[in-house]
Amino acid sequence: GFNGLDHWRRFVSFVGSSFKRWRVKHWCATLETNTDGTDHAHLMLQFLQVVDRTTRSFMFEGLRPNVATTDLGGEGFCKKRMQQSINRGMFYVWANKVGAQCLAGNYGPVWSTEPFRYQVLGAWPEKLWKQRKLSHEVCRNYLFLTRDGVCFRKRNLEAAREHELGLAEDAEIEATTKRLRSNPSLYKAFPQVPVASQWLESFKKDSLRYAILVVMGPSFSGKTEWASSLFKNPLELKVGTLPHFPDKMRLFDRNKHDAIILDDIRDMAFLGDHQEKLQGKYNAKVEFASTFGGTCAYSKYLFQVPIVATVNFSTKNLDFLETHDEEDEGEDEDEDEDEDEVVHPLSLNFENQRKVILLRDVKKQSWDDVRKQVRNLKGKKPTAKLLRRVYKNFSKKKGRVVYKYKKCGRKPWKVTKGVESFLLRRLKALRCESICTATVLQRELVNEKGVDLEASTIRKVLTRNGYFWLTRAQKRKYSPDVTAQRLAFAKAVLRTSKAQLRERLSLSLDGVVLSMAPKDPLERQNWCAHGETHMWRKRCEAASPDLAGNDAYGKQVPLCRAVPLWAGISEGGFATVVFHKSKKLCTVEWADIVNGGKLTNAIRSLSPTKPRGPWWVLCDNETFLRTAVSQAAHKAQGISLWSVPPRSPDLNPVEKFWAWLRRTLRQKDWADLRAGRKALDKKAYQAKVRSTCRTKRAQAVAASCAGGLRKVCKEVVAKKGAM
Repeated sequence: GFNGLDHWRRFVSFVGSSFKRWRVKHWCATLETNTDGTDHAHLMLQFLQVVDRTTRSFMFEGLRPNVATTDLGGEGFCKKRMQQSINRGMFYVWANKVGAQCLAGNYGPVWSTEPFRYQVLGAWPEKLWKQRKLSHEVCRNYLFLTRDGVCFRKRNLEAAREHELGLAEDAEIEATTKRLRSNPSLYKAFPQVPVASQWLESFKKDSLRYAILVVMGPSFSGKTEWASSLFKNPLELKVGTLPHFPDKMRLFDRNKHDAIILDDIRDMAFLGDHQEKLQGKYNAKVEFASTFGGTCAYSKYLFQVPIVATVNFSTKNLDFLETHDEEDEGEDEDEDEDEDEVVHPLSLNFENQRKVILLRDVKKQSWDDVRKQVRNLKGKKPTAKLLRRVYKNFSKKKGRVVYKYKKCGRKPWKVTKGVESFLLRRLKALRCESICTATVLQRELVNEKGVDLEASTIRKVLTRNGYFWLTRAQKRKYSPDVTAQRLAFAKAVLRTSKAQLRERLSLSLDGVVLSMAPKDPLERQNWCAHGETHMWRKRCEAASPDLAGNDAYGKQVPLCRAVPLWAGISEGGFATVVFHKSKKLCTVEWADIVNGGKLTNAIRSLSPTKPRGPWWVLCDNETFLRTAVSQAAHKAQGISLWSVPPRSPDLNPVEKFWAWLRRTLRQKDWADLRAGRKALDKKAYQAKVRSTCRTKRAQAVAASCAGGLRKVCKEVVAKKGAM
């Protein structure tokens, strides 16, 4: 190893004198101290050409170095980013690591003063910090100097630093506590107190509520130390004059802490204000803090957790111990809770109420003199009329004025479990009868419960329970007659086996009118964008010309751009029956198609169970299919029609295939538009439809749609005929 700074200086001179022999372009060296107190050096070199990298070429005063081709933290070089990888290695040597003493070189980061400099990525100092090679302060400084990912890396650094400081403080507190308690001159064991022992024994039995142990004594009398000695690991909370629980209450853990100590309470009203928390409900958690509307809150389960409160002789409202019995008040808790808390902002608090009584009865002062010494809740002088009313209504039994401000019209605003349950219940009932918005629920809540919530708060409650403002997805309702027909059809399908259904469903037949893109470039672009109903955009971009495409008349297609056809599907795939000229077929045209063998050819191409017939064809209730001429043509070809119930496209599997076909053709139209291809004429578009339907993908989709009829029928039966 190295022996001091003189050895280091000779090493730097040796490196400088060897540049020409080594053909060095960039270099950096550092002297560092090991954990055992010895020194070692790092040397990073970038050569101008390939050199002999054996240790013999770099020996210095009998020291044989560890020669390796690595960069940051001993990792191998990245061949794709060789120079960046070399810079990582240079930064590893240059960085002010733990134990670094000296630095020399001509290659450093961009913020350094070296002759040659390089950019440093934020991940480089972060990795050295994770390897415990950089201190928190040095790493934080490097993150700002790199200007790369400062925010999230700094958050990670600060979180780890805060955690380590917390662990160090906890260790110091534990060591200090152990040292002081082991000193008999400073810490003496407390004698056993029978009342406290009985109180602790009560927690070994189940009870609806448990008493609070109040320890009263002068300052510096060891109240907190004695209370802590009753438990192994209590959570100590410094209350003081706080009207709420300290933030440290969030750290309470039933698996870690065996008690809670409320230390140095300066006002006994704190116990009365938080009585519902200190009781420790056995069937629910206790909420300690929440925001308006209950969006953010935290709660703890305090059942059977001993709670000790320490107070001084100077604590306010010590008469609370005599006038308030928690067990007695528990019976009337629901009646008095609102009266204790709801006070008019121009009225007086408990301390000023007592002052009025003392100044008037004991010191016999006039109302004007009393008014000068009393302040209301807004910090202003009250009126003489208010003082007389407070004096008259002061209850000696309860030690305060019994307010009835809760009856003045002010409405509750907190989202309790009961309020949330009411909102969900009314939503489910009203949405089936009319349009139910957050404003409607707000009005219902005020009328029924007397709770006034903002509409935005109601929307948050509904969203939290999985309800969102979405389009109405459920289809129209059916008449009892149609519902019965749908249910009978679905049950009949389910009574057949898969083989029987495959035989009966020789073809699922239907007609469709496809549309072609217009030849005008602008109209073609609008037509292609019509089918895309949703996109990610900002609300302010609703009228942006670049995002145009919403057309209320997009489905209205002239005959010159219409491509009507009749086709069908089965578990054997898809087959085209005929492309026709008009949008609708008549009886004569259909009879000619059937007699010409086009329908039977389509059925045979799908490999039916009976190749020679007879066959069943599932179809809608088109009138021309059931005329006498059409029926005669069907009978001659051995075809029987199997009708689906009226207004039931979901029970005809070919409807699903049409949706897939339209979506696929629209994607191809978009591709043609982006590629700059010309719009197709009708014959070319028909050829495009045929080629699309002949693909393996289309045949598989058709077979899947036909095979899904049983699943659709199961859903219809489960919904008792509804879609």
